[in-house]
Amino acid sequence: MTYTIEKTYTGPSIDSGYVSYVFWLTPFVNRGTWTAKGTGVPSGDEYGPYNGSYEEPTKFVEWTQPIK
Repeated sequence: MTYTIEKTYTGPSIDSGYVSYVFWLTPFVNRGTWTAKGTGVPSGDEYGPYNGSYEEPTKFVEWTQPIK
């Protein structure tokens, strides 16, 4: 799965006293593992176990650091 975020950032206004901003994006994710096994229907054949891992974004925190 792919997440795409489009955002436009602007610099400080001329009379603000700042020369620039540093923009930060901090991602938070859930990470884990999974296992799956089962029995086929109608054959009764067993399959698995299959194992894997996952990573799913839960939120993003945006913050700015002004530069004088």
